[in-house]
Formats: sequence, C-alpha cells, structure tokens
Amino acid sequence: ADGIIDRYCNFTDSATLFDWGFDNWSYREVIRSTDIITEVPVTMGDGTDTVAVRPSSSIVRLLPNDEDLASYQKIPTIYAQADGRELEAPISAGQVLGEISVVKDGRTVGSSSLVASTDVNLSRVLYMRTEISNTLHRPIVKWPFWLLMLGTFFYIFVVVRYRNRRRAYLKRV
Repeated sequence: ADGIIDRYCNFTDSATLFDWGFDNWSYREVIRSTDIITEVPVTMGDGTDTVAVRPSSSIVRLLPNDEDLASYQKIPTIYAQADGRELEAPISAGQVLGEISVVKDGRTVGSSSLVASTDVNLSRVLYMRTEISNTLHRPIVKWPFWLLMLGTFFYIFVVVRYRNRRRAYLKRV
C-alpha cells in the first residue's frame, strides 16, 4: 500500500531483462580476418596464376545467439575486375585489392577491405613476351616491318636474277 515493494520490483524486472539479453545476444564474427574469400586470377604471375584474398579486419556485430550466420550474404568486389581490367603481378601481401560487403535482408551490415594474403612476383619472361607482343602489334612498328620485309625479298629477287643472267652470259661467252 505504501509503494515500497513496487519500487524494488522494477529493479528485479530490469535485472531479469538484462539476464535475458546477456543469455540470448552476443557479439559474433560474421566474417573473420583469416577467412579466404575468393581466389582472384592474376596475369604475369611467377609460378602462380591466382591470389587468395581475405578481409583486412573482422566484421563483428551484436546478434541473437540462435541466428544463422549463413543467412548473411557476402558480396566481394575486386576493383580491377569491376573496372574491366585484369589483375597484374607484382602483388604484395596485404595490398588492398577490393572490398567485401555483408548484407542481410537488403541492408548492409558491415564492410571491410579485401587484401592479398600472399605475394605474387612478376614473371620476367611473361612480362617481356607481353611487352614484345604489344610492341609488334602497334601500327607504327607493323608497317615499317612489312615494308622492310618486302624490300628484302625484292632485293633477293633482283640479286638472284642478276646472278642467273650473269652466269648464263658467261656460259655463252
């Protein structure tokens, strides 16, 4: 009747509510920084043609304990592929190659940068082959090359013809 018990029951209800929250909710890693997200193709790599990418940091959120982490959609974006280019060596471990977004029900829960997990060295042979091929396919190199080849064949034709005529002339004389 004096309201003293009602005041103390509020604390009991609050404690019960906190206990329920601590028992049913916790901070959980949606993505770990050690998870390999995907293998990205790399051109001109020395001994390898892919590099594994992983998040630079973990994505941790306060979630219900019974929620399935597999229901979260992980969307990786590799910057080079998004620009329509190929990823080229050399790549150093820890180099930022893209980002990953974690989405649940159309809402972004978190994001992190994607980094290379290993080094990929440049293959000097593949690099030289590519550079030579690119150079030879330029019009400024193609046209003089074919003109030089045509001139060489014409010169050989003239020299062989001259020698054959000279031989025939010396035979007659």
